[in-house]
Amino acid sequence: MATALLSYLQSLWPLSAILKEDDMRASARLLRGLPVPEETKQFVFALREPDSRGVIYILAAQNLSEQSASDADCLIRQVRPAAVVTQVAHTAADDVRVEEECLEGGGAGGVPASPFQVIKRCVTEKKSKDQYVKAAACQVLQEIFGVGFYGHLLAAKRAAEETGSCFLLLESPVQTY
Repeated sequence: MATALLSYLQSLWPLSAILKEDDMRASARLLRGLPVPEETKQFVFALREPDSRGVIYILAAQNLSEQSASDADCLIRQVRPAAVVTQVAHTAADDVRVEEECLEGGGAGGVPASPFQVIKRCVTEKKSKDQYVKAAACQVLQEIFGVGFYGHLLAAKRAAEETGSCFLLLESPVQTY
């Protein structure tokens, strides 16, 4: 499964032309001593940057997956990288911010429960109906899946902040899944 996932990532990744079959063995050697669960390692590809000799860890994550959020958190806390880089489609950046605000607002506490509360908050907080719809969708996903659509990304951001790593959200012009 990891090989198929890596092959797919290589086809999308700009550095795919320089990756060779030996890179899989080198990645396995780099991951061997990493103190993370084997379930997490199967979704990590590691490569050594030739000039600095630093190691780059690439974690494949899935939307709406508590395990992906846990994998991101675990990997970042164990590696304590200088930088954490995540990627989303440029159209999703606003949705990431809405989900983060929803979770910071306490999920259910962030969504009004009656039409009167919606009208009141629209006037006092200048929020639109669309913002409430997105916040409600966030709450529903959180209840059903245990994590929001971008839970893995937000877990990576939280872990990066807590470990002193720089966090960068790249907005890709290409749709990511």
